[in-house]
Amino acid sequence: MAAFGSASSALRAAVDAQQDLVGQSLRVRIALYTGEAQLSDAGNYMGRAVIRTARLRAVGHSEQILCSRVTADLVRQDLPDEVSLLDLGPHRLKDLGRPEHVFQSAIRRCPVSSAAELAR
Repeated sequence: MAAFGSASSALRAAVDAQQDLVGQSLRVRIALYTGEAQLSDAGNYMGRAVIRTARLRAVGHSEQILCSRVTADLVRQDLPDEVSLLDLGPHRLKDLGRPEHVFQSAIRRCPVSSAAELAR
């Protein structure tokens, strides 16, 4: 879990991490969600945004970068040249009532990011 000052900074960090991991044995899935979170006394983030981020990450496959509609809307104007957004539509997230519209950040020249499907 990491918190960023902007959605664009979060996306750039996710893309950099995914590109750095290509060809290595460690395969991760990343979710980006924009919302408010509270910092606990123990220094951990908590709240609905944290829960929705975890549920969004859970519907992805390894090597995917998924993001919510709000995040996609915020980063769309400043996408890195090598990144495009694939609209995967609305999906129900475990134990949450409101569906989340999900987007995948596809990275050109990064074969692992080309799959546009979610775990069912």
